[in-house]
Amino acid sequence: MTKSRSTRRPARYFGPAGPLGCHVGIGGGVDKAPARGRDLGARAIQIFVRSPRMWKFPPLDQDTADAFREQIVSQEIVAAVAHSMYLINLGSQKDDLWQKGIDALADEVERCALLGVDRLVLHPGSAGDAGEKAGLRRIRDALNRVVRRTADCPVTLLLEITAGSGAHLGASVDQLAWLIDHHRQPERLGICLDTAHALAAGYPLHEKRGLRELIDEVEKKIGLEKLGCFHLNDSLKPYASRRDRHARIGQGELGEAFFARLLADNRLHGIPKILEVPGGDEAFREDLRLLARLAR
Repeated sequence: MTKSRSTRRPARYFGPAGPLGCHVGIGGGVDKAPARGRDLGARAIQIFVRSPRMWKFPPLDQDTADAFREQIVSQEIVAAVAHSMYLINLGSQKDDLWQKGIDALADEVERCALLGVDRLVLHPGSAGDAGEKAGLRRIRDALNRVVRRTADCPVTLLLEITAGSGAHLGASVDQLAWLIDHHRQPERLGICLDTAHALAAGYPLHEKRGLRELIDEVEKKIGLEKLGCFHLNDSLKPYASRRDRHARIGQGELGEAFFARLLADNRLHGIPKILEVPGGDEAFREDLRLLARLAR
């Protein structure tokens, strides 16, 4: 008799390149996410720990957190990463929005700790009309406050490289390194490299030398031990476009050859590698299969 979709076990990709996975939804409760990841074949998952588009959200109860931890084990998920909500802008020059961002991020860190999720990815923020230096200082000060408020939470904040559109900061290794180096507790910070963002920001990942040079720069200026996650996204927009538009693996400006190079780089083995958008169940399944083939 054919197994139902809910009971079949798909291939799960955890080869020498490390755990491959995707962003999964939390509809119906965050504890449902690990099983969704398993159904897609993921060994790593990324989640929101609350609604990404609402300032106010109900507290996370202990029973749900316990169920999530149990599901992570039973579904054989080896890495779980969270992504911060979209409303947060730690670079805002408006005091009320800046403080709301700090409060929301601290709440997310506490939720991660309750769930046993040890990494939280966030976009550094936008400086608006204030300029790079003022914006970076504003982000640093916000991160200091968040870390101080969550001193008992074993959660690393991963600053994600951005495409650099408008006044958004974090589009260079130098800016990410500055935020870490000038933080009171740099051990609580790390980085997340989004492949589409890095290309758009001006790193020539479409060329054979591009990935090697980017990782060399991260190793020199930040340290590879700080590289906590990859977002594997192809890019609809070309090199140095400063535009954040994702494509499926192999269907954009980066192409399959780039992802094969990334998966083959032994310096990057063991780091969770997460698919984001465009997604959907079938797209994620197909792209995970493609990445597994490229890794071989």
